[in-house]
Amino acid sequence: MKDSVVIDQWVPYDTTTKSVTMCKIDGRVYFYNTLADKSVFKEELLPDTIETGVKLTYMNPGLSTMGEYYLIDKEGKLRYFGADGTEYSKEVPKF
Repeated sequence: MKDSVVIDQWVPYDTTTKSVTMCKIDGRVYFYNTLADKSVFKEELLPDTIETGVKLTYMNPGLSTMGEYYLIDKEGKLRYFGADGTEYSKEVPKF
């Protein structure tokens, strides 16, 4: 059986995306993007420990169209940033 835990889940401002879920499965971090048509895209993220927490970037750099990345800060909160370091907000899903 796989060891899995949801790190965070939110609804992005993009109207074509229903929800985004980030989870850890067997020690690896994955990003699930569920679209309005119920199709799901799964991408692996690479963790890198930095001074402020754990930075997560796409395993396949071609998937990061804006150079965005995620950060799990020292308090365990997931944060989302653009390539220039600007932090973006996310909405909690309303299921």
